[in-house]
Amino acid sequence: MLRPDVKRIMYSIEPDWTGEESLFFRIILSDPASEPPRLYITTRRIAKAIQKGIQADELGLQTYFSFRSESEQAEMRDPEWDA
Repeated sequence: MLRPDVKRIMYSIEPDWTGEESLFFRIILSDPASEPPRLYITTRRIAKAIQKGIQADELGLQTYFSFRSESEQAEMRDPEWDA
């Protein structure tokens, strides 16, 4: 359902700005999925699918999503996004 738009999903559980334990997702998208005409629809679809699948609200966890394209990650080489 998420492929071929999603190349990698990483997550961490840590406090958010309020101090509450939360789920932070880092999602690498294919370059075509990151293009402006598709980006909004693609990211909303992915976030909804993940939220439905993990049911974080039932666990009392807030979810946060960050998206990056494959090209952007290749340029930035952020180790937190390669984990």
